[in-house]
Amino acid sequence: MMGRLIGLPTYSSITTYVDATYFNTIRRALLKTNNTLRIPILELEQVDIIIDHDSWVCINRHNNMPLVAWVDFHIGRRADLHSPIECTKNYYHFGAARIARNALALAVSHLNETMAPAPMCRLQQPQRHWKTKSNTTLVCL
Repeated sequence: MMGRLIGLPTYSSITTYVDATYFNTIRRALLKTNNTLRIPILELEQVDIIIDHDSWVCINRHNNMPLVAWVDFHIGRRADLHSPIECTKNYYHFGAARIARNALALAVSHLNETMAPAPMCRLQQPQRHWKTKSNTTLVCL
């Protein structure tokens, strides 16, 4: 996805930090699938987020034009797993700040739901009841 962004003019660009929980969840999802992820953000109309190893881009679902992108992650400057990650946020639309505020949180919550481990169930054996001579009931578990 980063290749598609190179020639596009930006509305504005800032250096910012991505919360470590967002970064770690997205990185784990990328390592699990080994593919580019496209997540529809249902709470934001007509917005999808395309997540790749080098960029996270919110796009307009109908024309695939970028609205906001997180690029140029400085992973090498990271001291530990809970430190925020420095990156560059590029705005391609004048209203993209409103979308950027919620898009990562919604995408990460979607990933947490889809990547959650399956619930463990314990098989229960049927209970067996026996009557003794003294009319007491024994239960086998």
